[in-house]
Amino acid sequence: MWKKHNKWTRELIQQMWELQRKLWEHRNNIEHTQMTPAKQQQLDVMMTRARDELQVGYKDLQRQDHHLFTNPESALSMTLTDLELWLKDVQLAPAGSRCRQNPKMQTGCSLACSDTRLARMALHV
Repeated sequence: MWKKHNKWTRELIQQMWELQRKLWEHRNNIEHTQMTPAKQQQLDVMMTRARDELQVGYKDLQRQDHHLFTNPESALSMTLTDLELWLKDVQLAPAGSRCRQNPKMQTGCSLACSDTRLARMALHV
């Protein structure tokens, strides 16, 4: 009789693990591959921001940040996650460039740039 309980318990645990894995895969699929109305709206807003950034271009950026604008078509065809990261890179690039361009700002620069970056990230998250 003990063997039957062990087998039953083992099979129950295996079924629970399988159910948990299926739930995780389903959620992961929705989170990373399916376009929900909320995600579409967020993508539309980010696309507008990306177009604005591409129109401004790299005029305020240092040379090492120009790579962000070398292929505008790829920026406009990015996934939601990639576009969000690209926009953050573009937003953060001028803050660091201004600090490097102006030697007078370098005293306390990392703190000031860090505060600027955090503020910008908070606005765009």
